[in-house]
Amino acid sequence: SIASGGSNLAVDQHDEEEDDDKKQKASEKVEKASEETEESLLEESAALKTKREAMTESERKQQSQKEEEERILREASKIQTNALQAASELSQGLIYKSSLETSWTPPKSVLAL
Repeated sequence: SIASGGSNLAVDQHDEEEDDDKKQKASEKVEKASEETEESLLEESAALKTKREAMTESERKQQSQKEEEERILREASKIQTNALQAASELSQGLIYKSSLETSWTPPKSVLAL
């Protein structure tokens, strides 16, 4: 039992190293993207503001409705992915990569359908 615990520890450490590598690569991509854009956030904000002011009232309503729908869809997709997880699992960030193995099979009457 101690040997299996040690191997689990090695697997966990390997998984953590892979996660760290993924995070580092993601941060490098973000840095490259920010270097490629020459426009500052203030300039971007000003451009968006002038674009928004140029829109008619009906276009503004359509834009805000579209943004609200996108927000609702993002929330709904997040809820769907987390629906079967316990609150404690969500708070600890547990992610299961494989399904539980089971020997259960449906009744023959159901299989016949």
